[in-house]
Amino acid sequence: MIRFGRVIASGDRLFGSELGRLGGDYVVLGRYEDDDWVRPATPATDGTRLVEVATDRDDLSEPNRWEVVGTVVVDAGWRYESFPATVRTSYPCYPTGGDFTVRAQLEMENLLEWDSVGLPADYAVDGLVLFYGCCFAIGIGYARFWEGPIARYVRIRFAYANGVLQTVQLPANEAVVQIARAGGVLNLEGLIQQEYRLPERMGVMRVRFLSSDFGMAVPCAFCTDGVCAGRMACGDPPNCDDPTQCGGDGGGTYPPERTLVWRCRWITATGSYTVRVPEGVLGWVARGVPVVQGEVLVHEDVLDRLELAEPMHRDAYVLNRYMAWHTGAGALTEHSSGVRRDAEVAPADDNERLRTMGTRIER
Repeated sequence: MIRFGRVIASGDRLFGSELGRLGGDYVVLGRYEDDDWVRPATPATDGTRLVEVATDRDDLSEPNRWEVVGTVVVDAGWRYESFPATVRTSYPCYPTGGDFTVRAQLEMENLLEWDSVGLPADYAVDGLVLFYGCCFAIGIGYARFWEGPIARYVRIRFAYANGVLQTVQLPANEAVVQIARAGGVLNLEGLIQQEYRLPERMGVMRVRFLSSDFGMAVPCAFCTDGVCAGRMACGDPPNCDDPTQCGGDGGGTYPPERTLVWRCRWITATGSYTVRVPEGVLGWVARGVPVVQGEVLVHEDVLDRLELAEPMHRDAYVLNRYMAWHTGAGALTEHSSGVRRDAEVAPADDNERLRTMGTRIER
């Protein structure tokens, strides 16, 4: 038997050393020098994990999956306790450039009343967004502005992409937002659609910006980190570490921001990868259930370890309660207490011919 994802014996290999076996939207992440795992290159999460500690090998932990800026804690999802605050994948998502759908439940807890008035041309926004790279995001939040001497706070759902901002009023304090790609076109719930195929990091972050930040004569991008984290940086090129390029946050020109509890409950995402296993699968350590299709294993979740039968001829014999078979290196023997037939192990008789070598045994 040989293993992928965990080196225990001679011949075992890490997933990262066998990339020719992997295909689709995948990423290989390391846990220890002798232990790694493969997962879909997506931002999917149930919100119960964030920065994990590498503990036992083959324990399905993912210590190197997320990067966190600011203070974010696990509390019925991810609760954003500071500004700036960002959680993003440590890897680019959807490297094949194909179709996908990512959805996130975002919410802002607030007991105060909201206004139901139209937005002026000039307002400040505080929000929480699901983002794809620097330049595509959709989220929820509120606009704040003065209407004469009256401070107005209006809930909004908004999307931005490459300097374009679109907003609609939000009827509740929470919403499920979505970024999808079909035929190379990114779709932010119909508010914005632009062609874009490159892989990007994905995640959820707190943002603050002004409506006047959009439509600038120079390129602008939202910053996930740096001194401009959570704001736009506008320059040629944008530089998130240059304080002179940081966009506005409202200052004293707009009503003060409200104190809210911002939370991402969960993220769902399409995406799968394949592992070529022509020798036949014996077992696996995984979250979720891999599906074997011929010589390919298809999986949509974490695969910690894969166990494969070594290449062999289909015919083998039991000799004095030892199994013997032929490989390219010659005859090999291994002690056996019996022969597996379906779910049962029957006693092995001398010279019994085995016709089930290579049969998959699921764990």
